[in-house]
Amino acid sequence: MARFNYWYFAYDLAKARPLTGGGLATFTPALFLQYAPDPLDFHAAHSIYFEILGETGFIGLGLFLTLFTSAYVTAGRTAKRARGSPELAWTVDLLTMCQVSLVCYATGGAFLGLGYFDLPYTIVAIIMVTWRHVDDTLKNAEILPQIRPARPTILPRETPSSETRRVGEAS
Repeated sequence: MARFNYWYFAYDLAKARPLTGGGLATFTPALFLQYAPDPLDFHAAHSIYFEILGETGFIGLGLFLTLFTSAYVTAGRTAKRARGSPELAWTVDLLTMCQVSLVCYATGGAFLGLGYFDLPYTIVAIIMVTWRHVDDTLKNAEILPQIRPARPTILPRETPSSETRRVGEAS
């Protein structure tokens, strides 16, 4: 029941301060006395969603969810683009595992207060760097076949004619 108490606290605080939430110092007994249904049951969030909601408000929660959702979608689209290229096969595995990691964070985070844990943000960075690598590689693969090689400027070797050989042999 302590989790529900905090979740109501975070929601009530976000309703009272929808743009900014309570700030990064939300976990104070003074704020609990104001916004929690049971102000004497003081606990941490135990949910990344309510932690972000209470600390940053509805806008912060929207940005938080948008960041991870867009990273997940970008990983899927990039993996789909890279599937046709044998040299990019490793990126498909990497991006798929990044998606799995984000799903695990989103699922486990529903009952853990790890809103500012650095690993999911690192996974987002890995997805963005891999997206850029795949994009550059595929663009180069499209451009290179279009460039025609220059004609050789070296003249072909002159082969002595049959008359020259005869003359050379006679001398």
